[in-house]
Amino acid sequence: MAYSQRNVPEGFVARIGLPIVACTVVLTLGFFGILALATGQAAGLELRVPVYVFGAALTFVGAIVGLDQMHRDGVTIIAVATGAAVVAFAVLGLGGEGALYVARYTEQVVESRRFLYLSAAGLVATGLGYWALRHARSVRPSA
Repeated sequence: MAYSQRNVPEGFVARIGLPIVACTVVLTLGFFGILALATGQAAGLELRVPVYVFGAALTFVGAIVGLDQMHRDGVTIIAVATGAAVVAFAVLGLGGEGALYVARYTEQVVESRRFLYLSAAGLVATGLGYWALRHARSVRPSA
């Protein structure tokens, strides 16, 4: 069966495009953050860590309140909130350091083509994440 535009639900590209772009940008900045930390080019990190911790704390409380409003059980609430806070700390920390790295070393990032490589890696990771979310149920039984 040939692929045609008739197979794409109306509004699909608009509905899925923004999350794909946002996730790719966040992951790309996270990869730059890893690069900044690995190369020792994250000067002043100790001054920014409290901001990342505060963001994780906000995420933790937001997840607790949100899940409680959804009437989830207590164990699920605390487990999911803790996981969300850890992920938030990682995303904020790596993304923040990545953004600073790109801002500080823009010329080096562009000249070395790191931006293209890490953007491609972010896009692939976004695609894998999308696939995993859409097909987790079918993969679990075989794992």
